[in-house]
Amino acid sequence: MRAIKAADAHGIFFLWIPRLPHKGSAVKPLFIYMTTKDRKEARRIGKALVEEKLAACVNILDGMNSFYFWEGKLHDEREAVLIAKTMDSLLPRLVTRVKRLHSYSAPCIVAMPIVGGNRNFLSWIARETAAPGIRAPKVPSRAKRGKKGT
Repeated sequence: MRAIKAADAHGIFFLWIPRLPHKGSAVKPLFIYMTTKDRKEARRIGKALVEEKLAACVNILDGMNSFYFWEGKLHDEREAVLIAKTMDSLLPRLVTRVKRLHSYSAPCIVAMPIVGGNRNFLSWIARETAAPGIRAPKVPSRAKRGKKGT
């Protein structure tokens, strides 16, 4: 695990990121799981993340039901889920941006490493979130290439 130190208007915080088994690569794609009070807020946050190149894509799953305790009271609420695809280097900025846009005082924003998958898709995430004028690094393949058809 490694810590990324970040700061926003609420102070300094640390984000703990597991190290992934990509040999010699600093390219680490992530899924970011977030919840919002409703679809409208989810759409506003998701659109901002993609427009600002903090995420390549954001999926919104509306109508999720949540049970949780908040301020000593059990809540049974409908919420919307966002799943963003991004790179670990953007995580501090993404968290700060979501916190600024979010209506909750302690929003759920958690990162999950993507440890494998369609290499073309993972490379697309890197390309779509790269700063303008900067070539995105290739996401390394974890699988050994064999003969065609094997």
